[in-house]
Amino acid sequence: MPLIKEQQLLSTLEKTPNLKAIRILTTSENFERRFEGSISFFFKKLKNSLSSIGGLSNREYFKGLSGCYFTLEESDNFEIIILYDSAVTNLNRIQVFARIKKLLGLNTKIELGDYFDYSDRIKQMVGIVRKTQTFGDFYFNKHKLAD
Repeated sequence: MPLIKEQQLLSTLEKTPNLKAIRILTTSENFERRFEGSISFFFKKLKNSLSSIGGLSNREYFKGLSGCYFTLEESDNFEIIILYDSAVTNLNRIQVFARIKKLLGLNTKIELGDYFDYSDRIKQMVGIVRKTQTFGDFYFNKHKLAD
């Protein structure tokens, strides 16, 4: 995705009320073994499978879930952040934990929060983190530049 489209997506997300986040941390090896490294396959199993807990399938539980997800694989770690509109679909913490751990195993770390809890991490994931540092004479003369 070109950087401009990512910036537009982030701008839209920042303006969306009721945006909730699910952050999933597992190992790359675990994700590869269970889903052949395919986030699409994982999301399909999460949202559309007939796997059930308490007699309610994932397909029924996540029906109407709408949003987006971001993934990042760093060395041995695999991270997924799922964003969704809680005004459309309000998810139960225990149900989410149980359903994701059923797919990815008990050693998977799961966090729930608001979009803004993870907005900085999402910006890192999509590569829109900019750092500026002055150096040399420009650094030492920065007070003169401000005048």
